[in-house]
Amino acid sequence: MLKQQLSLLLIISSLVSCSEMKELGLGNNNTAASQKTGTSFIELKDGTVITGKEIIYPKPGNIDFSKFDPFKKQTPPDDSIGIGNRKFAKESIYGYQDKGVFKAFHKTILLTRLRKGKLNLYSYETDAPTVSSSGILKETHVVFEKERGKFIPIYNSLEYFYETVSVNAAAGSLTKELFPYLTISPSEMSKDKLLRIVDVYNQ
Repeated sequence: MLKQQLSLLLIISSLVSCSEMKELGLGNNNTAASQKTGTSFIELKDGTVITGKEIIYPKPGNIDFSKFDPFKKQTPPDDSIGIGNRKFAKESIYGYQDKGVFKAFHKTILLTRLRKGKLNLYSYETDAPTVSSSGILKETHVVFEKERGKFIPIYNSLEYFYETVSVNAAAGSLTKELFPYLTISPSEMSKDKLLRIVDVYNQ
């Protein structure tokens, strides 16, 4: 009788856990969730994926620096990101998807994913050192990711990128064709060329 009661309790506990996981959008098929372009979700560094209707972005704190009182406790800005009724600190988040676009955190930089596969490709923009008559110019930077969470920026040299993709003969050959000297400058940064290489590599 006691064994039967224990077995029943274990079954109920298992069902409750499965129900909670489903409610929170958690599960084992994280890759499938991250490939649904219409789905909003947050992916934590431990691999957990929480899905929901929309991403809730950080809101500024109530610090008014024009009336700042160093002796009065101030509310710091809330930099957490939420989904549904849950919020997560940036430090615990690998990335999130909103409106079909996936973004990942690399230190203080927010990367936009261009390609997902065996090799992921991301980009981000910074202000250029020069200013034109039309305003501040932007420079595009490209980052690739072979292992999850290990982002490698592409600066002037493509040598490490070439070493990575050249295990695929076609991708290595295309890299040498498009970048004969394996060098690239920010002003010449071409996402189109790099996307072609990554697409070949990911086939």
